[in-house]
Amino acid sequence: MWASCEGNLERLVGRKLDAVSLSREKDVFGFAAEGIEVWLGVEGDCCSYSWVEHVTVTPGAIGAEIIGYSQPNVEQPSDTSQIKRPDGYPVDSLAVYELRLHTRAGDVVVEFRNDSNGYYGGYIVTAAKPDAGVIQGVR
Repeated sequence: MWASCEGNLERLVGRKLDAVSLSREKDVFGFAAEGIEVWLGVEGDCCSYSWVEHVTVTPGAIGAEIIGYSQPNVEQPSDTSQIKRPDGYPVDSLAVYELRLHTRAGDVVVEFRNDSNGYYGGYIVTAAKPDAGVIQGVR
């Protein structure tokens, strides 16, 4: 699930969180902390599609010290009949994942999803900062 991003997240621990961003395409997100930017992307195995569903920033997390991160197990939805992917297609087999960045004031939660035929999954990888800008930014 983590792929190659754990080392990048570790660089943020002990620093104050300055910003959280999400790309327009909802496939790349970033954290900025005291001059360091970490950009991560969501991807899927063959024959699957991954995207960031939403980013939730606890009030007070911006400006607070980052104390860690985790990827907890998330309860999977039992009925996906009304869920659509960002491209408008209905989902076949949906998996929901979270990345939590822990600060002394609360968590930043990035929920991402993967749609596949049931045999594949999604994961987080190191990514480049998006050229097209961001749709969600908190400072």
